[in-house]
Amino acid sequence: MDILELFTKSLKNTFKEIKNHKLTFLLLFIGQLLFLVAVFYLIFVHMKDVMVSYQGLTASLPGLEQIGSMQPYLEQNQLPAESVEAMLALQSSISSLKKSLFSLAGWLIFAFILGEGRLWLTAQHLLVKASWKGWLERTLKFLFLSTIFLGSLILIAWVYFKSYISIFSFNLGALPSNSSDLLWVLVLILFYFFITGVAFINIQGWKRFFTIWLNSSVKKMWYLFPAYLLFNLLIFGFLMLCYKAAEVEANFWWALLLVLSFPLLLSFLRVFWLTVVQDVAGDRIKK
Repeated sequence: MDILELFTKSLKNTFKEIKNHKLTFLLLFIGQLLFLVAVFYLIFVHMKDVMVSYQGLTASLPGLEQIGSMQPYLEQNQLPAESVEAMLALQSSISSLKKSLFSLAGWLIFAFILGEGRLWLTAQHLLVKASWKGWLERTLKFLFLSTIFLGSLILIAWVYFKSYISIFSFNLGALPSNSSDLLWVLVLILFYFFITGVAFINIQGWKRFFTIWLNSSVKKMWYLFPAYLLFNLLIFGFLMLCYKAAEVEANFWWALLLVLSFPLLLSFLRVFWLTVVQDVAGDRIKK
């Protein structure tokens, strides 16, 4: 089976499942809409504190010249008063910025686990009806996958930024572009394994779940990764279309329609992805 044939088959199966479970898909769409509203609200609320902290940091940056000339005084254990004040101001600004960013990240992680978990479980329910015992096992598997995915992201971010954000070195242009590209590649790979695993959380038994998940993610990557990239391109392209439409004042209503259509696209792609992965695995598992 080639990729085009696979997409055609999975697309037909997706429309068939949505047609047979209209109410479940409607609930998925409403949940997706509410999740996006909640995420944008969290970002809007917390970005105010982030911007205030950032402005305080930029105001403290001129003191870096004084801090950079402190080495001779450090060797003699003598610090000029103005250097100490600049250092403390910069340290306070960095601490405030970190606190604001950590607060935003914490709320987004909570929203991700709660919102994404509910949405993926609803999408799975559209394909497979599970018992209460099955719901509990699916939830635990999603929490496990989320812990691995989010934990890896936090570790990568901590290692990546540790060398660039400190009291003695903070340079807005210090982050190398090649390292940024590598970071995005790692994030894409991690998210690929995450949503591939989500497609199999309906499988009963942890051992069988791990076996099918890892085998499909690696051995079937030739089929799954192009589909994964295609889905990301569709989402990115749709967002760019919304952005371009919003730039033209005469197209306001068209832009509004596109924005409201975004949750519908995401809901459809969730079901489509689950169908593609299970079709590639060769087992539309119902138990």
